[in-house]
Amino acid sequence: MAPKRPTLLFVTSPESGQANCHLAVIASLPARHGNGVEIHLASYPALAKRTPAAVQFHPIDGVSMTDGLYTVAGGDADKVFKFVESTPGMYGSMLQVTRTTSFIHSETPEEYVHAAKDTERIIAAVDPDYIVVDSIMASARDGIRKSGKPSTMLTPNTAKESALGDQGLSMFALPTIASAYPYPLPWYLYPANIFINIFTIVWLFMIDKQFKRIMKARKEAGYSGIIPLFDKPSERSVICMSTVGAEIPLKIPSWLKCCGPIVQVSPAFQDIDPILCQWVQGRPTVLISLSTNLKYSEHHAKEMLRAVRVVLGIRPDIQVLWKLAKIGDYTIQLDGDVKDRLRIVDWLEAAPSAILKTGNIVCFVSHGGSNSYHEALQAGVPQVVMPAWVDCYDFTARLAYLGIGEWGNPKSAPGCSEPELTKALLKVIGRTPSDSAATKMRKRAEELSNVVTKNHTVEGRDVAAAHIWDQVQKAIEEKTMV
Repeated sequence: MAPKRPTLLFVTSPESGQANCHLAVIASLPARHGNGVEIHLASYPALAKRTPAAVQFHPIDGVSMTDGLYTVAGGDADKVFKFVESTPGMYGSMLQVTRTTSFIHSETPEEYVHAAKDTERIIAAVDPDYIVVDSIMASARDGIRKSGKPSTMLTPNTAKESALGDQGLSMFALPTIASAYPYPLPWYLYPANIFINIFTIVWLFMIDKQFKRIMKARKEAGYSGIIPLFDKPSERSVICMSTVGAEIPLKIPSWLKCCGPIVQVSPAFQDIDPILCQWVQGRPTVLISLSTNLKYSEHHAKEMLRAVRVVLGIRPDIQVLWKLAKIGDYTIQLDGDVKDRLRIVDWLEAAPSAILKTGNIVCFVSHGGSNSYHEALQAGVPQVVMPAWVDCYDFTARLAYLGIGEWGNPKSAPGCSEPELTKALLKVIGRTPSDSAATKMRKRAEELSNVVTKNHTVEGRDVAAAHIWDQVQKAIEEKTMV
């Protein structure tokens, strides 16, 4: 009789920013082990349509982060964006602290507990040998803890978020979330940075009503400890996207596996959109692709357009591909010689990672989300980030510290202003093709690409898959010894 195949259960939030790294690793496992592994995926129903055919999907009966926010906002997208976005600095960081619990877990305490129990139900039905869980799925992590099943946490975030509590007093030297403080932290920002850290603890454990409501409901339902989102990881290991040598200096605990960029396998740009691919290959191209969830008002879109026009005027050899998601209904007028060198689309059929791999992208403008940042880092493309919320502001410090990009909206964030974006773009691409500072930045981006991919011989998704496979084998061995 053939031995039973190892059974893996992935549990993730359905939002692309969280789910993409899980889907990347899920694809890597059968590529490495064929039919030697049985894979299940549990999430809220929205992720069902993205689940690979060979993977069994299990819907969790609960409220996703996005659905919860839209419910609270009465379905008004503008209200949702106003709630999640923030300005950089001390006030913006503290404002995000007060919203964190309600942002990620806007569901009722009863819905939270129900989702935790439903996760337990799925675990009992699947009986996995090992579980891989998303960092922000606190209710599911409660269910996993209670089940006693061994698990690993897979997060799209960095070593900083994963191991902040292990930094000791050094944590006060790291820019607080959403502050956009630089690294290394200048002496005059230490008092504000320390205050925000203390405020975070006081707010969560003494003031935050949503935190208290969920804690009370959890305790009554038999879930111990604090909400996993705010607790030290109880999983056997944590997988993140950082790479030592291409990250700000941090203490890396033994349980933290830094895999480098975990990017999904995507069809080649040429195969998905040959016409647009041919256009991109015609000239050095600036790719602007902000988050699907980050939509621009007409005012901010026109500010970005003005910046693009200035840059195209200074650099006639450059062109721009811009994916624009709008708030409201408005039209962007294109005219003159700019029209031939600017493409504005509301959707890109090819994944940004596939477009970055063409080798013709000279600058990637994104919202600064972890997936976008690490895709450009892997591809060796200099970046301009236009953050609007939470951890996106963290990547402004990384770009400056590593010398691979610029912050595009330091004063206008979470929006856009022509002078700031123009300045950032010209620093990255240069006023001329031979601009020395821009050339240095491109070379630095290429150097770090070699670091995170070990000279393009390693994919982060495969490193993560190998680590998970090792953990599965250890768990099975432990089970047989009992």
